[in-house]
Amino acid sequence: MKFVLYNCTQEERINWISVFKERYHFPDEYISDFLVTNSVYDIFKLKPKRCMILDIHTLKLLGETIPCDLVVFSNEGHEMRRYGMKKVKYYGFYEYQNFDEQELLKFSFGNYKDLNTVDNYVFVNTPSLDYTNVVIPELYRDRKLIYKIANKHHENLHEKFDTMLYYQSGKVDTNNRLVPESLYYKKKVEIFKSVIQDSVNMRYNDILLNGFEAYHLTDEDKLIQDFLD
Repeated sequence: MKFVLYNCTQEERINWISVFKERYHFPDEYISDFLVTNSVYDIFKLKPKRCMILDIHTLKLLGETIPCDLVVFSNEGHEMRRYGMKKVKYYGFYEYQNFDEQELLKFSFGNYKDLNTVDNYVFVNTPSLDYTNVVIPELYRDRKLIYKIANKHHENLHEKFDTMLYYQSGKVDTNNRLVPESLYYKKKVEIFKSVIQDSVNMRYNDILLNGFEAYHLTDEDKLIQDFLD
């Protein structure tokens, strides 16, 4: 099995592997299966029997040319394109995701590393990454703040903060990862809501009511079963 990042450099590959090893139990023997390429031909040479694609942007770039059946997670709305010479099956969960079969995009929490320490920063996050109109509550104004910034990696991020403030904006957060991860690590999470109903408030409310069981990735996951079948 290969994990392929398309339209990436070798330097980016090294950075991604570093992030994986920082956050997860990631055995060294998997490193050789972590590939990057700028050429569809490199994917052809792998002679894949089936490919899993986890976002619609990549599907639009490669769906026509990848030479095998496709298992696709619909992170956003799209036209549910079908291909004449191969099968494609779409998975999704929320109303704004088009899909053939409903399934959550889950978390392999069993492979998450424990935190060594936790600092008392407040992590501020909004999907627009525009903090111009973000108002920090008085309760946190004397606290140290860090912000999610585009293309900036915070090393050992979850060890830096014990509280996350999430400000919804006019942009849908299609499959939010930080809210479930922060709750998993038992951090305080506050969501400042807009009119949008997306993965942020739905996951937050669901986890508070029902726990994490539905979010744990297992061998019974429909997406995984379809890919490995």
